[in-house]
Formats: sequence, structure tokens, C-alpha cells
Amino acid sequence: MVEATRVPDRRFLAETAAMAGNIMRAHFTYPGGMKRELKSDKTFVTITDREINAMLNRRLASYPGVALICEEGGKLPPRTEVEVIADELDGTAPYSSGIPTCVFMAAVSVRGELKHTVMNDAIMRRAYAASLGEGSYAGITEGEQRIQLKTASVSKIENYPRVGVATWPGCGSDMLGIAKVLEQIGFRTEGVASIGYADMLVAAGEYAGVIFPGSSLYDTAPGDLLVREAGGVTSDLQGRPLRYDIDRLDGHITACNEFFLDVLLQTVRKYRHG
Repeated sequence: MVEATRVPDRRFLAETAAMAGNIMRAHFTYPGGMKRELKSDKTFVTITDREINAMLNRRLASYPGVALICEEGGKLPPRTEVEVIADELDGTAPYSSGIPTCVFMAAVSVRGELKHTVMNDAIMRRAYAASLGEGSYAGITEGEQRIQLKTASVSKIENYPRVGVATWPGCGSDMLGIAKVLEQIGFRTEGVASIGYADMLVAAGEYAGVIFPGSSLYDTAPGDLLVREAGGVTSDLQGRPLRYDIDRLDGHITACNEFFLDVLLQTVRKYRHG
């Protein structure tokens, strides 16, 4: 039962994010200076990913009954009522190329409902967090000034609102075609190398929205709560609410408001498969 399980709280996430940030900065280097390996899913892994994964497992050892769902954890573990959903290094490709577009991100889920989330843009020393019903903030460490995040308030397509679009070989959706259509109707689209970083830009009011065709919980959960607590809206690629009591998602869209969510959804539904 949840009552018998100690739930990782906001402080746990903040401390974990700080530790992950130290690891990210320790290994960050010049372009061409980091060894990386290509995994079977066509994504990269580095020593940084593995060290953060080991740190996460050590910290969660004192939370019996809490499952860790993460990118470097291999097969999905048996589901539990309390889970930490984390991407050890979201944006490994740019990070390992010496480009600081990457974050550590994690969320706490209780019975499929997200309670807390954190993102650490460690190279630029910027961290973000949200708790259910308490808003989203930049500045999460003790003594640091907290700045409330707020999504953009625009409600029409003018001045080329920015939208992040993620794509990769074999993603299963014609994301380049979707980006082309969005540009034709007045958006400025930008490629996404770190989905967490892009969702953070929605929460901060920089992006009108983000479209992501991936299925993993750890790619979606942290940004989902951060955007919603900043006043934004989210769904999967079919317009359904995002759920974390299932094993796979049908992508996600984060948007600054219902108007842009509807525009992005209509475009995805019409052009997703070419």
C-alpha cells in the first residue's frame, strides 16, 4: 500500500538533480572529446549516463518498494504504486558532442499520478521543478531565488510562434512533413535534441508547443508536470490525457494553451503518416 511506502519528495528530487548535475559537468568536454556508444535503439550512451544511473539506484535503495523507470535501466521493471521516472541524461547526442542542450530529469508518480518533477540544465547551471498544485519554478536549491514559470499567453498564430519538433530514424511518424506544414501556416519550427529541454522552453514561455513521437514514460513524465504547473496543457498524439499507469505512450504534445494544443493535434492527426 502507498501508506506503507516512503515516497520520494521534492527535496529528494532536488538533491538527486544536483548530484546528477555534478556528474554531467565533470565529464562535459570539447567537441570530439567524449567517448560514446550507439545502443540497439539507435541512441547514444556515455559514462555520464551510466554514472547517473548508478547514483539513482544507490539513492533509491533507501526507498524500498519504489521502482525506478529510466532510460539506462534496461527492461521495464515490475510496476509499483510509487515510482521514480527518470532520464539520466536527456540529450546525450548533443552533450557528447560538446553542445550544452541536455538535462537530467525525473518525476515521482504515485498510482500513476505525477506528484513532483525536476529538470537540471546542469551545464548552464539552471534547474527547474514543479509539484502538483504548487506551480513550476526556476531555482530549486536552498537559498536560490525561485522564479515562477509561466507559459506564453498568445492565442493566435502571429509573429511566427516557435514549436519544437522531435524526429529520428524509425520514429514512426512523418515529423519532417508535420514541421513543413506548421511552417506553411505560420509557425517557426525547431529541431529537438533534448525533449526535456524543449518541454522546459514551453513551461518558460519560449515555445508555443512541442511535438514528440516517442513512447517511453521517462521522456514524457518530467516535462508533462512542469508544463501543466506553468499553466500549459498536454496530451498524447491522439489528444488523450497522458497516463503513467501504462507501459508505453503514444508520444506527447506540450503546449502553452488549449488553442495551440488543438492546432498541433489537428496537424499531427492529418499529416502524421504522410
